[in-house]
Amino acid sequence: MKMDGTIIEDIKNWTGDINALILPVIFKNKILFSEGTHNGVIYSQKEIENASKFNELGLFMDHIEGVETLVGTVRNPNFFMEDGKGICRGDLVLFDSNIVRKILMGMHTGLSPRVSLDRNISQGAKNSQFQSFSLVLFPADQRTFLNSNNLKQNLNNKTTMENNDVKTDADIEEINKVKAELDALKKENEGNKHVAVCDSVVNIEHELGLINENLTQRKVELSKCNTEMLNGMLNAYRFTQNFIITATTLGDKQSSTYEFRKDDHRIKDDCETQMLKLCQNK
Repeated sequence: MKMDGTIIEDIKNWTGDINALILPVIFKNKILFSEGTHNGVIYSQKEIENASKFNELGLFMDHIEGVETLVGTVRNPNFFMEDGKGICRGDLVLFDSNIVRKILMGMHTGLSPRVSLDRNISQGAKNSQFQSFSLVLFPADQRTFLNSNNLKQNLNNKTTMENNDVKTDADIEEINKVKAELDALKKENEGNKHVAVCDSVVNIEHELGLINENLTQRKVELSKCNTEMLNGMLNAYRFTQNFIITATTLGDKQSSTYEFRKDDHRIKDDCETQMLKLCQNK
């Protein structure tokens, strides 16, 4: 889309009048992101190429996305191969004059995208999509610095850091020592887990013992109740038996308050049998 404003292609060598700038100021064809490992995530050439397929995204300050931190937009993305690496370039359309002045005066700043992706530890980023871009002081991708002096210096610093990361035999020995200590701690932790399980089993057995004690006590109480009940039934039987014997000895059934029948003695015998069984079970 064609729009009026000031177009600047070479920020470092720009010699125009900073007070005569017409907004928006457009920094043409700047590196937005490149193939490589950034913030611990591997971005392949294919991922950069696919992520470069967007129309327009917001440009913010320090990844704080809001109205006050919106300083422009990123447009016209394109994918290139440079120095054997896949690179996404695009135009920065800035409508904040203060930010433009700082950049033209050599402010140490670069670009950092907010990326939506599926991360695969072994293969790196997958399905990468740029969500927005921000101006930051220390971008993960050193190639995105807007001033070439800063770009050269930071690429040199990155190379130095990578060289310093080369491991010596002493480093490898120390790493192996730490790994051995970690393995020992792991085994000790597994032993502690076993002890914890044993303690849990002991606690469960203790609780089961208490439950068993309660059940035993309950049985004793129930047995005591049964004994008292049987004694009461036996006393009732004896009272009934004495009553029948007393009434029989009176001789005159007609004058007795108890009216005997033919099966009185059978009932008496059955009662005695049942009481004897109860006493034997007790």
